[in-house]
Amino acid sequence: MPKIIIAYNNSHNIESHNFFQLCADCIKQSCVDNKYDYTSLMPPELTEEKIMENILTHKFCFIAAHGDVDGVYNENNEDVISTRTTNYAFKEKCFYSVACHCAKNLKDELMRIGINLFVGYENEYRIGYNDTVFADCAMEGAKQICSGSTFEKSKAFMLAKYDDAINDIYKSLDSEKNDSIKNTLFWDAAFLLENKENLVFEGKLSLTLSDIV
Repeated sequence: MPKIIIAYNNSHNIESHNFFQLCADCIKQSCVDNKYDYTSLMPPELTEEKIMENILTHKFCFIAAHGDVDGVYNENNEDVISTRTTNYAFKEKCFYSVACHCAKNLKDELMRIGINLFVGYENEYRIGYNDTVFADCAMEGAKQICSGSTFEKSKAFMLAKYDDAINDIYKSLDSEKNDSIKNTLFWDAAFLLENKENLVFEGKLSLTLSDIV
């Protein structure tokens, strides 16, 4: 069975650490449910060295941390994986991220190397009031991949998850009387739609995780 890296920045000193932890917990549960072995990397082990060391024996790298167009960073703003790191060990592997902007230069670099799957976001990943809903949407693709779906079907499930979450919020808006709550719901729906539109899910989409040997 392919082994999975679960890397995440849960340092209490950084913004969104609770959200990153939620995402990591979600994929850990999917690994347990589907009998995948995984390796957790979190501060102080969220480093380029640890990622590159482990990707040699793992097929799928998940990372939840802050990023920009060139890469993803740890709690010390050091490169974890970026256009400046040596990434050839990612050839024919899978990369799934919840990080702002990394589906730009970093995506192009990893696709050039020949990864089988890239999942990430082109622009800022927005997190609203109900961070559990945002984590569920962000992790639906990984959940489906771990369950054995092709990458193509996993992408479709993920987009549908975003749609369902947005529609559920709109239904709540119709009946909500409190203006403050309505405002919060409105922005949650807007942020979810923005994340959906910024999602990049590319690669050899006919594959499943078990095909990665």
